[in-house]
Amino acid sequence: MTISLSSFPAAVNPFYKSPKFIAVILLIGTTLLVYAPLRSHQFLLYDDDVYVTDDVQIQQGITWSNLVWGLTAIEEGLWKPVTLYSHMLDVQLFGMNPA
Repeated sequence: MTISLSSFPAAVNPFYKSPKFIAVILLIGTTLLVYAPLRSHQFLLYDDDVYVTDDVQIQQGITWSNLVWGLTAIEEGLWKPVTLYSHMLDVQLFGMNPA
């Protein structure tokens, strides 16, 4: 039994031909193409050393003591628990791999 595009329901058939669908596919493809080289990049020397590579608490990932520490820590003169938690989560999920 051969299935052709003309046998699809009317709601599905024109979807892949719509300008919005084509724009979404082009946008996703362009984004992936532009950011693909970042997979091989290393940590930067701007502030990654202060916030990630030299911070023992961040390198441990998410622990109860680090969650408490994140609420009270002042790093580089700033109180930013959400940023610290984000870095801890990155380390927890991906290790010390910036890519």
